[in-house]
Amino acid sequence: APEASVRRTTVKAGQQDTVASIAARYRVKAADVARWNAVEASAQFKPGQTITLELPVRAAKAGGATKTAAKPRPNKGGTKVAAAKPTR
Repeated sequence: APEASVRRTTVKAGQQDTVASIAARYRVKAADVARWNAVEASAQFKPGQTITLELPVRAAKAGGATKTAAKPRPNKGGTKVAAAKPTR
């Protein structure tokens, strides 16, 4: 298996997003963001523009996937499940 797995994802540019601001937000190099999107490293994105990113895949934390379930599943076991409280 390759040492550094990446996943390609896309995000929408905000009002003032630049190659540098996107790079800083996602902790990647500005030169990489520029290369993935065929723009200059000093470029500013247009609001709503689709930006391609190749982000490193981090190892899943234990139980991480279960905390972000979109809908609560019906509980067939009969025990009550408390609603998750948002953590700060």
